[in-house]
Amino acid sequence: PGAPAAWAEALERCGTIGLERALRPAIALAGEGVPVDLVLSDFLAGPTYAALCADFPALSGIFGPPGETPPGEILYQPALARSLEAMARDGVEAFYGGAVGAALVEDLGPGALLDTRDLAAHRTLFQTPLGVDYRGHRVLSAPPNTQGIALLLLLGGLAFARDDTEPFLARFMRIKEQAFAVRDRCLGDPALAPDLAPLCEPAPLARLAAGGAVGPPGPRSAPAGGDTTTVAAVDAEGNAVSWVQSVFEAFGSGVVSERTGIVLQNRLSLASLHPDGPNALAPGRRPFHTLCPALVLRDGACRLAVATPGDHGQPQTLAQVIVNLLDRGMNIQEAIEAPRIRHDGGTALMHESRMDPQALAPLHASGYELEDVGPWSRLMGGVNAIHILDNGVRLGGADPRRASYAIAE
Repeated sequence: PGAPAAWAEALERCGTIGLERALRPAIALAGEGVPVDLVLSDFLAGPTYAALCADFPALSGIFGPPGETPPGEILYQPALARSLEAMARDGVEAFYGGAVGAALVEDLGPGALLDTRDLAAHRTLFQTPLGVDYRGHRVLSAPPNTQGIALLLLLGGLAFARDDTEPFLARFMRIKEQAFAVRDRCLGDPALAPDLAPLCEPAPLARLAAGGAVGPPGPRSAPAGGDTTTVAAVDAEGNAVSWVQSVFEAFGSGVVSERTGIVLQNRLSLASLHPDGPNALAPGRRPFHTLCPALVLRDGACRLAVATPGDHGQPQTLAQVIVNLLDRGMNIQEAIEAPRIRHDGGTALMHESRMDPQALAPLHASGYELEDVGPWSRLMGGVNAIHILDNGVRLGGADPRRASYAIAE
């Protein structure tokens, strides 16, 4: 349950305003209502939401009965507004040791796996990011327990792949398979995961780039109907943040605390039942997360803040956007709008119908089953980005695939 502590401690260390001011807009939106957009309306009409409401009726008390919330309907969350007001007034201690946390635990009922001791024991981690060099830039992403290493190995491998006769998408998929194999082997609780920084050095990246195909793909993981929010922001002084937070699948676990309005996430579903390894399920451990925020620096200054939802697709989406921007000379909006591919294991490979058939042909020839997901698919993510030019001008980019917006103040 780390989100409130992360908000408060990030503001304390790096912010120019306090938690009370930062929460004001969220309190207003929760209490006074916010229009439901097309993406949320579609989720509320889908089978996942209907199944969750059947198991957890309190969910429909907040978001409405399945299929009955059209776009433009006003969504009110008064209980959540009160919880945020308590944290704005009393600090996040209201959640971790006060009335908000106590009400949440009481709502979960006897025998729940979360209690007030778990909330009180939470500690925020401030970690050194991992990084690789790519086309004269330094790409940074988050270390375990998040999957930043997959993005970095993918880009680092592409930087060292020198066979110009190999079609780009074939090279991309070959290196992606290897990067994800490392991810699946190594990610989990930061206290147990191996040090991955050495894998981002030139020699290991060159070996990864030179490696052959990794053999038949493993079982496919079906893409989840995710519930992830991303923000890329840059202030007047050039300070930048790439922020990702998520309850994982749509509406998380579906469990909601009626008195607090808080919906609980289901990230623990990614923990392993195998007793060995850094991602083994155990009390107090942090499971593998698919979050993948990224910053791109040049000469020590931030040139790109970028993030996307999309669970296992996040590293693939971000890598394609960065390649479009740095290798192909696209502006940030063009880089985001360009058609993309996504692979979640197995032989099926998703692609947008705008993709050049000739570019896809080598993938089909190598055994992938091409799955057309339409011209603009939410499965390909919803990128938010700010590109900072050499003259200091900031260009915002927003993905039309989802409810993404570029806003200047």
